[in-house]
Amino acid sequence: MSGIRKLVFNVDSIDIKEEIENSQFKRARARIFASGDNLHGMPVLESALYDAESTIYDKPLIWKYNKVTDDAMEHEEDQVPCGFVPRIGANVAYERADDGRLFFVVDILIWSFYCGKLLEVFKKADDKKSVSVEIAVIDTEKDDDGNESIKKFVYYGITILGSRYTPAIPDASIQLEQFSVDKSTVENILQQSFLNNKPKEKEGDEVVSFNKDEYAKQFSMTANQMKELLHNACREEKYTYEDSDYQHTRYYLEDYSNEYVYAYDCKEDKYAAIPYSIEEAKISIDFSAAKPAIYYRKWEIVEEVADVLKLKEFAKELLAVEFEQKDKELTELKEQVQTFEAQKEEYSTKIAEFEEQIEAFKSDNASLLEFKSNVEKEARLRDMEYVLNSVSEDLTPQQIDEWREKMEQFESSTDYSNQLKAFAYENSRGKQKKSDNIVRAALPKTKDEQEKHTSLWEKYK
Repeated sequence: MSGIRKLVFNVDSIDIKEEIENSQFKRARARIFASGDNLHGMPVLESALYDAESTIYDKPLIWKYNKVTDDAMEHEEDQVPCGFVPRIGANVAYERADDGRLFFVVDILIWSFYCGKLLEVFKKADDKKSVSVEIAVIDTEKDDDGNESIKKFVYYGITILGSRYTPAIPDASIQLEQFSVDKSTVENILQQSFLNNKPKEKEGDEVVSFNKDEYAKQFSMTANQMKELLHNACREEKYTYEDSDYQHTRYYLEDYSNEYVYAYDCKEDKYAAIPYSIEEAKISIDFSAAKPAIYYRKWEIVEEVADVLKLKEFAKELLAVEFEQKDKELTELKEQVQTFEAQKEEYSTKIAEFEEQIEAFKSDNASLLEFKSNVEKEARLRDMEYVLNSVSEDLTPQQIDEWREKMEQFESSTDYSNQLKAFAYENSRGKQKKSDNIVRAALPKTKDEQEKHTSLWEKYK
């Protein structure tokens, strides 16, 4: 089956390790994709994984920040780039998992200064986040049972996900390395730029390509199997940082010939050509004989010191121009920040004044509300007392006390009046009143109460 289809595969996690200050990039080692089964129900062939390798370069690492959750979101239209897969120094490799799946591993550079709150989000999540790999499926194939597998695809990008999203590729991850990218890495990249500007060979000159398929057949293997064995052999060489016992992988395979493996040297931050041999399907690499290597249409071993010095001088010149421009941009940004800080202080002062006024208004309002509540309560209790006196002839002294205590339970004197009169009526209904020679009379009104007022508020002015 052919035809392009876009699929999204959520990767298990991103792990961030130690950060180094004063660096423009953070280097992350990522297990991007894997062969075999996934949650989409479309297994990926190992051959497809190898064939798609060239499409990962320069692809973006993107995300969108959610202010509410203080976390990354999912696939959004307005995502922004926060890093990329470098074309030089990506250290592409393949790793075999315990369950047999083959993982595609690559380095990702994260912009330290232009990734927003990304590093803070990583820190909040214990330096571990999920990512989602977007691919375009070019071709698929079906087995005898009709099950469809991905035969050919290309990479689109890598999206950082929030913590609530479930990965589609189990065990895939990305981990920030203990070191960050500094000038030496940039010099290495510029070295390749210098080589790309070398005069091209004359017409008729051909670059002889090493036939990996024919070479692998000599050992009863495929080219992909040969590459995997060489990659694993390169990873056997380890090194440690100062004040650390952690064993880091030193070499990551980039390419190979029938004599050398060409690998990225993480310790020295450069490429190396290392001689190797194969005996009885066992690979032996002589790491002690590693030599500096460069690539210009083909891999070359750097033998002359003059060539290296020339490359470094060229790189330094380009770096000087680049960093001068960056310093200028940084100065402008600092000036803008100072302006914003001054405006922020001015606005903060005004806000504080408004908040003081609001608190004063709240205090005055609370006093008025309390006064209003007390006046209304006093009037309500007086009306209830009047109603209680009006029906007191039909109540016992105990009932009068009980209904006087109930006054506090009523918010309306009308409700109190209705219930009390109904009770008094039922209490006296059908009963013959007996004279107990007790004279009952309502409490007399005071002179002030007899005065007429236009309203309740007029009385308490």
